[in-house]
Amino acid sequence: MEYVVQFQINIFALSILLLLYIVVNVRVTVETFSRKLLLILILFSGAAIITEPLTWIFDAQQFFGAYFLEYLTNMMLVMFGPIIAGLMLSYVRYYVMKDIDVVRKHWYYMYPAVLTMVMLIVNMFYPVYFSVDKITNVYTVGDYYFVHYIILVIMYLYMVVIGLKQSDKVDRKITLLFMLFFIIPFGAMVAQWFYIEIMLSWNSIVLGILVVYIFVESPNGEKDFLTSIYNRSSYEKYVNQLLQKHKDFKIIFIDLDKFKQINDTHGHLAGDVVLKEFANAMKRVSNGNEMVARLGGDEFMMVIETGAGIKLIVKDIYKELKFTKNPLLEDLTFSYGAYTHPVDMTVDEIYASVDKEMYEFKNKNNCLNRRESDKCGKE
Repeated sequence: MEYVVQFQINIFALSILLLLYIVVNVRVTVETFSRKLLLILILFSGAAIITEPLTWIFDAQQFFGAYFLEYLTNMMLVMFGPIIAGLMLSYVRYYVMKDIDVVRKHWYYMYPAVLTMVMLIVNMFYPVYFSVDKITNVYTVGDYYFVHYIILVIMYLYMVVIGLKQSDKVDRKITLLFMLFFIIPFGAMVAQWFYIEIMLSWNSIVLGILVVYIFVESPNGEKDFLTSIYNRSSYEKYVNQLLQKHKDFKIIFIDLDKFKQINDTHGHLAGDVVLKEFANAMKRVSNGNEMVARLGGDEFMMVIETGAGIKLIVKDIYKELKFTKNPLLEDLTFSYGAYTHPVDMTVDEIYASVDKEMYEFKNKNNCLNRRESDKCGKE
């Protein structure tokens, strides 16, 4: 009876994951790398929740193969920890950077999983993490099992540090949600470390995934809550539809220069005003004919289906900023990158391409500004 309540909790958590997996597959019309990572995370979390009660079921059983099953399920459960933590870290890194190459370059997020695999191989000869008695088939925690917790603690703390370092690239609310994504399972894991009978580590990850899906990944809302223009989800859906219909279009990706200094010097409220007024300037330039979206932080996109030129649009945005009568906007500059269909790319590849072009533009320091505005309208 001691595991009855835990079984019920695991079944409930597994039901949530199953529902999430179905909803993500049914409702999502744009296939992005972040959603692929989320689906993989859901699958691994579900596997961990299924495996955990199997370790209880096989413990101390005497049927043929019980020892092998008890040892195997406990090995799997140990491996799931760093793998899931690495997936969580990759998801947040990609959501912030929107660059598949960045995630691939940081494949060392899986180093802890490799280290854990090595430790489990050692465990077969010397009980580092756990042992299973070959006669009684009883599971026993090893003397160095705490090493496993230390690895996971370091990973979760690293996640928090990464989230804070990248906080200027996404909304503050999104940053807080990502902190919950890490802190919820971290807190449950620490509690389980000190109170072994509390087994909520895997279920807490489900709660974190649920929070991220509802508030970050869910496509329900079309508009950005701060600026009232379209959000990232709407932008991706719209561009994907254009790609499927083989329509000609252009994209301009804008990143505000030195926006972090505005927040640091004048406060986040002033920064929010700048974002709102910049979005309004883009809307006025688009005149309702182009899609304008905020991707997050100080990043904006405009999808152009008319014959308007990129540089002319940039020049018009600068003109609109002059009429805001806000000194912060009058002195504001921005860098941009552009994409022209029909170059064959996916939504994610388009973002990576314009993002790279924008940063090259920014780094060369020859971007469009008011002092050079007479050059902007020429194409």
